[in-house]
This record gives sequence, structure tokens and C-alpha cells, in this order.
Amino acid sequence: MTQETGPYSIADDPAFRTLFTAMPCACMVHRMIFDESGNAIDYVPIEANPWFSREVGFDPAPILGKRATEYLPEGEALHWVSVFTPTVLEGRTVTLSVYSPRKNETYRVAAISPERGIFLAMFSVAGNLRDGGQESNDTQWMNDAQWINGLMPARDFIEKMLMTMPCAAALHRIDCDGEGVP
Repeated sequence: MTQETGPYSIADDPAFRTLFTAMPCACMVHRMIFDESGNAIDYVPIEANPWFSREVGFDPAPILGKRATEYLPEGEALHWVSVFTPTVLEGRTVTLSVYSPRKNETYRVAAISPERGIFLAMFSVAGNLRDGGQESNDTQWMNDAQWINGLMPARDFIEKMLMTMPCAAALHRIDCDGEGVP
């Protein structure tokens, strides 16, 4: 029997929801699946933002809610499980470049985790430079867990999204007068 983590709690935060929906790069939330010993064995994409289809070039709807081993070759799915396991178990951020021979494009990828067992992968097209067909050597593991009882506070996670997203981002504040006029 396998264990799946529960629903991710950050999804209900209005600031996260706005950023997730509006960010101009592909973004997908995943849930890792563990065996009875606590080993990561598969993952399930839960939700994709509206930019995902445009940036990555396929409609994610058919894979949402399915295990990666159901839509990827088993070896490839298990490879990605191993890449993202430190993110979901230790709170590490991973950044890498991945070449897609099918699309002849290289993607910058950043993965972060709002809570144990959940990861957010963000993708941005970096061009059509072939880098060997695998992750590049720029993979970075940063031990930056900020979880408290397995959860990262929403404000901290949103800040982390802004710092790690592989596309351009800026956060602005518009001050208003007492009547709400900018």
C-alpha cells in the first residue's frame, strides 16, 4: 500500500492564487507519492497555471491527477522522482536546464516546496540550445527549508516563488490616499 500526502494548503491563499495564475511562465503543482517505508515512488500533477500550455506546448489536462508512471516511460518517471525528492522531503530548491528533443528547446526549471510532499515546478523556455539532452551541470541544491511542522508560511512561500521563478518578475506596491486613489 502506498501513502499519498493530503491536499496542499497553500492553494487557498489569495496571494499565491494570484501569482500562480498570472505568472508568465509555466507552473505546475505536484504531489509526491510514497511507499509504506516513506520512499518517494511516483508523483501526481495536481494543477497547472494558464501559462503552462503556452510555454510547454501541450495541454496538461489529460495528465492531471495521474501518476507520472502512467504517462511517462517508467525510467523517465523514476528519474524525475529522484530529482524532486530532496525538494519534497528536505525543502531544497532545485534549478536545472532540460533539453526537449521533441520541441528542440531548452527549458529552465525551478522546483520549490510549500510543504512536505508537495512541489511546485516552474518552467520557462531558454531557447533552442541543445545541452546534451539531459539536465545541465548547473543543477543547484540549496538547503533552504523553512518549514514549520511540515508547512512553509504562505508569505515565505510566495517570496520564494518570486526569487526562484525562471521568468522575469517584479512585485510592485501602489500607495493610495485615504480615499483609495493612487
